[in-house]
Amino acid sequence: MQAYTPCSFIDYFLHKIKKDEFPPMHLIPRSIEIILSTIKGIDFLEFSPSEIAAAVAMSVSVQATGMNEALPSFMGVDKEKVIKCLNLIQNLTNINGTTPNGVPQSPNGALGGCMLGQ
Repeated sequence: MQAYTPCSFIDYFLHKIKKDEFPPMHLIPRSIEIILSTIKGIDFLEFSPSEIAAAVAMSVSVQATGMNEALPSFMGVDKEKVIKCLNLIQNLTNINGTTPNGVPQSPNGALGGCMLGQ
């Protein structure tokens, strides 16, 4: 059995936003930062990994492409839930600044952060 996370889908959605072109390399690490920052938010539990990935992809690339233009190209996700998730992500990044705080740098960092209550 394969585990699916938002990271499993991010490449697909970034390609869709960029009209099947290869996305700029800086969008991948930024996407991972945002995905990892959602770990702390209980509000994100209602979203599937693909919905989180779609919202993150829109969050990191919406300046280049309008949201209304990108959203219809996403197949297999509830578009209303993607928008709701995107709003939560935007609130999270507004609260924490441009880079989410407390993002673990490794799996050990994630475990350590959980044990320290971060």
